Order: sequence, then C-alpha cells, then structure tokens
Amino acid sequence: MAGLPYQTLKLTSKLTPKRIDTDLNFVGGKLGELMVQAQINPLPKNKPLTGSFRLNGLDLSVARPFVPMVEKLTGHLNGSGTLSGGLLAPLVNGNLVLSDGEVSGAELPISLEALQLQAVIAGETVQLNGGWKSGKTGQGSLNGNIAWGQALVVDLALKGTQLPVTVEPYAKLEVAPDLKISMKGDELSIAGKVLVPKGKSPCVSCRRRRSRCPMTRSSSVRKPNRANRRWP
Repeated sequence: MAGLPYQTLKLTSKLTPKRIDTDLNFVGGKLGELMVQAQINPLPKNKPLTGSFRLNGLDLSVARPFVPMVEKLTGHLNGSGTLSGGLLAPLVNGNLVLSDGEVSGAELPISLEALQLQAVIAGETVQLNGGWKSGKTGQGSLNGNIAWGQALVVDLALKGTQLPVTVEPYAKLEVAPDLKISMKGDELSIAGKVLVPKGKSPCVSCRRRRSRCPMTRSSSVRKPNRANRRWP
C-alpha cells in the first residue's frame, strides 16, 4: 500500500469443528479504523454467518489522486452494523455516515460543500438521505433507495435551489433541479425539471473584446459558397 501506510493489520481466527471465529483489526491513518467480528458455521452448505463491523475515520481525501478533475476532496466516513446470511451471500445491516464532505475543482461545473450523506443498509437495499451547500445560498438534497437483489433498481430524488453552475467559458447559471432518477435493469430514466432563474454569458460583458471571445470568434470566419458546399 504505497503512499498509504497503516499502523495495524491483524487477522485472528479460532477454528472448531462447528464454528470459526474471526476478528479483523485494521488501523490505517487516513484510511480509518475497521473492526470486524464474524462467526461462521462450516457444516451447512450455505455456511451461515453472523457478526458485526465498525468503521471510524475514513478520510475521503485518500481518493483524490484517482479523480484528477477534483482539486479538493474531503470528508469522513463512519459506520457500524451487523453481518448475517451465508458466507457466499452475506447480508449487511447498518449505517454509514459521510460528514463534512467537499468536492470542488476548476474543471467541475458545480462544487459540493458541507456534504452530508447517510446510508441505511438493510440486506440488499440501501436508503440514502443527504444534502449539501453550494456557493453563497445554494442548497441541494439527494434521497431515495437503491436495491441490488434480483436486479439493480434505483429510485432517487435530486432537488436543489439557487445552485451555481459554471460552464466555462460559455455561461454562469443558477439552477433549481427537481429530478427523479430511476433505473431498472439496464433502463435509466431521468424525469422532472430544471429551472434556470438566473444566467449570464461572459459574452455579454466582453462585447468590446469580441475578437477574443470564443463565442463570437467564429463569426469572423468566411462562410463557404453554396456552390462549393458538400453534403454527406
């Protein structure tokens, strides 16, 4: 784990004819602390599993090198829960909470600040409930459910007000989305509306420098003669 040193990685197991007890203890600085306790019955075919887990202090900044467009990635992930089901098809029940998150960068159209997200996991489903701030007054929220039992099923609601969106170098907008995102199998559907109460094009403020503006530069190019046009 180059560049991500850890202090402790300990795995212990106790084997008996009818039970296997396993403890995992990981302490990894920005990778946080993970503790897992599990008991497995090796006799039945499905190898019944019981146990628990606890995650503390996973720093999202460790993932920033893998997303080059993001200049700032912060936040902490904590959670706990129980394990059940079988060894080959385990079920997780518990909570994961992302707090104090921020995702921003000059190449991103929008920044997410004060990001909070709670994921309530129940077997093969997860319920999401989160929100964030953007700019001076912008606020957004994401709520819904994701299931992955027989097939992937997504049902999410994305809402926001006064969210600043920048599409360089063309426009700076303020948007208010109200969208429903759903997916069943391979079919993705996005329905709703996105209001744009405010918008500004840089070209309005640079009319005196039209030769430098990427929006108007093409107007100086000579149009081809109709007789010489080629159509596909």
